[in-house]
Amino acid sequence: MIDPTKSEAKSRTFILKNANSDDYDGLLKLFNLMCQLYGIWGMSREPDIEMSVKIGKEKISYNRYAIPVVGAPAVTLNMIKKVLEGVDAPSQLLDVIKERHSKRIRMIVGYDYDSGGKRIYFHEGGQAYGYEFKDDSNFYVKNYTLVPKTDYPLVTKHFAQMGLQDEFIKTFLQILPFESWSQVCERKNPLVNKENMIGYHLSSSRKVTINEIGRNISKLMGLINTGLDKREFDLWLQKNEDSYLSWIGIAANKNSEAEVTLYIRPDAENWDERYQPNDFISFFGMEIMNM
Repeated sequence: MIDPTKSEAKSRTFILKNANSDDYDGLLKLFNLMCQLYGIWGMSREPDIEMSVKIGKEKISYNRYAIPVVGAPAVTLNMIKKVLEGVDAPSQLLDVIKERHSKRIRMIVGYDYDSGGKRIYFHEGGQAYGYEFKDDSNFYVKNYTLVPKTDYPLVTKHFAQMGLQDEFIKTFLQILPFESWSQVCERKNPLVNKENMIGYHLSSSRKVTINEIGRNISKLMGLINTGLDKREFDLWLQKNEDSYLSWIGIAANKNSEAEVTLYIRPDAENWDERYQPNDFISFFGMEIMNM
């Protein structure tokens, strides 16, 4: 069982280290819930964590994190119910999940403290679904699909078609060179536009630390957010210099303005190494999304 007195737990410390808020109770609300559920499910380790910072033209959101949901031997419907109840999810979401995600899943739960947004993700092989909501009234869904490696050259071409500027694309590729791409997934929202495309998530084969790419990250952020509070962002870089970049999300809004999300973890391990999807054998020979 998890020791509730262990105040310097790795994941808890990682959240507070990254926080841009003194409301620690609010920040840790989801993490504390997951610790309680891990204890109920007989898990002996604390939940792992992934922090993220989202940069847009007008706003930077620092206080975001996600936790993989695990159980023994698998994620069950009862576990899903407990998580949905804990995050005050819309009641109709459970019916959607029962219909769409009955087996072969990895489940991740996310929280954006700044916006109050909550997210439940289900991964099924090369597909993922993200359900997002702020209260118990309604939700919307984003779809994620792995891009075949043979189509990676088309992704760089699509960056320009999205309206992203040449200097932005050049700097992005200095952070995550094309030859280092490990996985790329399309992110879609059926409500956004006819094309359905709203961005990509990319990871590299070698997990790099923020310290290794900090200069180019700063440059990229300056190209996105011209009013960037450099002191605040430099502090974030300094606090996270030993953190590992797990994914980069890249998108353009309806005005062709770039948005980037940096996803970081305290170590370089892939979650696949610890949290295999249910019915893992059914994926033998398939590439599995490791978001």
